[in-house]
Amino acid sequence: MHKFVLAGIAVLTIQIACINKTNADENDIYQECLKSNGLESDYLEKLKEEEIDNKTLCFTKCTMEKLNLVDENGELILENNIKIIDDSKKGDDKAKKIAKNCMSLITTISTCEDTLKHNACMSPIYLASDK
Repeated sequence: MHKFVLAGIAVLTIQIACINKTNADENDIYQECLKSNGLESDYLEKLKEEEIDNKTLCFTKCTMEKLNLVDENGELILENNIKIIDDSKKGDDKAKKIAKNCMSLITTISTCEDTLKHNACMSPIYLASDK
C-alpha cells in the first residue's frame, strides 16, 4: 500500500509540475478547482513537498471532470485520457497500452480517493523518460 501511495504522489507531483505549461483554459480549470476545494492559488507549488490530503484528491477529481477525462457518471473516457498523454509527449504505443490497461482495471472515478488508484496505475507513463 505504501508503494501505491508513493506512486500516486509522484504522478500528482509530475502533473502539478506541468501546470505551468498549460494553456489559458486549462489554467482557468485548475484555478476553479482550487477555489471550489478551498485551496489557495499557490497551493500546487506548496504541494510538491507536502503530503497529499483529501482536498488535493478532490482537486484532482475536479480537474479530471473539467478536462473531460471522466463523463458525468465518473466513467473514464479513454480517448480523452489518450489525448492528454499525447499532449504530454508521452503518447507512444507503450503508454497507450498502459492507459488502456489501467482503464480496464479502474473504470470510474466516483470518489476523490479513486484518483489515487488511477494516478498510481498511470504513473509508469509519466515517470518514464522522454522519447
